Amino acid sequence: MPFVETLSWMIFSGLLVWAALSDGRTLTIPNRLCLAVALLYLARLPVVGPTEWALGILIGLGGLAIGFVAFDRGLIGGGDAKLIAAVLPWAGSADAGAFLIVTALAGGTLALFILARYRGATLLRGLTGRAFLSERNGSTDTGAPGLPYGIAIATGGLWIAARAMIDGPGEL
Repeated sequence: MPFVETLSWMIFSGLLVWAALSDGRTLTIPNRLCLAVALLYLARLPVVGPTEWALGILIGLGGLAIGFVAFDRGLIGGGDAKLIAAVLPWAGSADAGAFLIVTALAGGTLALFILARYRGATLLRGLTGRAFLSERNGSTDTGAPGLPYGIAIATGGLWIAARAMIDGPGEL
């Protein structure tokens, strides 16, 4: 793998870790991170060729359209929609399905973990009368915990990056 290709995957991975940490702490993914991931994809043109590069852009735009519908219906956050759209071109036509599957599995696991934490905190609050999960620790207006889905998206993206750096693109 050429140096520029390896470097772009490493920067991509670092940006995803940053997005996951930000979303985990604040339930927000900064626009500048999504933009950086999307703009960094431009550097891949010489590596993947114009056809796959353009197809990646179309896949990303399709993901953005679907993400905006999901955001409008309150299913995901705006940062989540933008991050998915920025990562999808990197997955390309060969790995877009694998990215979505890994992201969904990571999101489900994350949701179960947060639900268990929230239920445990609720049980402890009932037993002790003390709050263990506050709004500052990622709960929503209803007191239910928020889901930092950027962590799941980053997991899917890191899966794709690892596959590309180890094996090259392929199918799951």
